[in-house]
Amino acid sequence: MGSVSIDLDVNGVGVDPKTMVVQMDGSVDHIELLGYDYHAISVHGNLHQLIFDGGVGVVDPNIHLDFKGSVDFNSEIPHITSVCDISKLNLAPLKLVPSDTSGEVSGLVTVSLKGNTVETLHGFLRIENAEYANADFALRLDTILLTDSVVKEGHLIQFESDIVRAQIIGNTNLEQAPKAFLATAHQYLPSVIDNEIEALDTNQHFDFEVSVHDYN
Repeated sequence: MGSVSIDLDVNGVGVDPKTMVVQMDGSVDHIELLGYDYHAISVHGNLHQLIFDGGVGVVDPNIHLDFKGSVDFNSEIPHITSVCDISKLNLAPLKLVPSDTSGEVSGLVTVSLKGNTVETLHGFLRIENAEYANADFALRLDTILLTDSVVKEGHLIQFESDIVRAQIIGNTNLEQAPKAFLATAHQYLPSVIDNEIEALDTNQHFDFEVSVHDYN
């Protein structure tokens, strides 16, 4: 993170987290992340009865989004929900992909998660009306759905889209399963896949299946 300029008003009553009320409203004139200077960001939020609700709006030349989310601290395991409407996200100017590539992303992202550690984290992520386009290629998917459920075997992770359907069940989680696949892929494609995978859990054990659909 680089330089940042914030104008934020915060008002609150109480010191007990169970009864305190906090409200905040403001704007971020600019904030530098990954070498890009974001502008025109609005923020707001409130905390009441251990529930935080907030939102962020961005109207920048390379990113337009409206984010609304909440965190419920009333149970032992926090519950996080959010909706993010991305109408424009230019990847290369934001330094999210190499500068010699182009591409714009849009879609409506909905997230619902519970958990207080990576091992217990579960819920779903849904992307609707997902679009990616560059100078030579365009892709549109109606729905992308990723779910993670805690089951007796460990975790049941399911992925569904217009193109691919996949399922993983066993002793793994959303953080470790991709690392396990990368470690396996490195054995077959060592010149393509890096073998330096940080914090890989070698005690994972799971079954998986993948099916690919026709897409026109």
